[in-house]
Amino acid sequence: MSIITVHDLARTYNQYKRLTISNDWRKKAKCIGEDTNVFINEKRENEATVFCSECSVREQCLAYSIQTPNLAGTYGGIGENTRDRAYRIYLGRNK
Repeated sequence: MSIITVHDLARTYNQYKRLTISNDWRKKAKCIGEDTNVFINEKRENEATVFCSECSVREQCLAYSIQTPNLAGTYGGIGENTRDRAYRIYLGRNK
């Protein structure tokens, strides 16, 4: 899987907002048992992004982060600052 840019996310934001995700997606996540500091430490966001790019449930994880307000850290390979920027771009496009 490729890395999602802020503009890619903004363009597809509504799809992630509406994506139905199953409750068991976390059981399939590549990050299970990994050091959570990688995903919550802003300085390690690039490392988390690369790690997440190889995960089979990345889209569900990203959708979860978009559907769940105020989540800190990296989900689906996208850090919270990037998600916030994408949301602002999305809102600007859909006025």
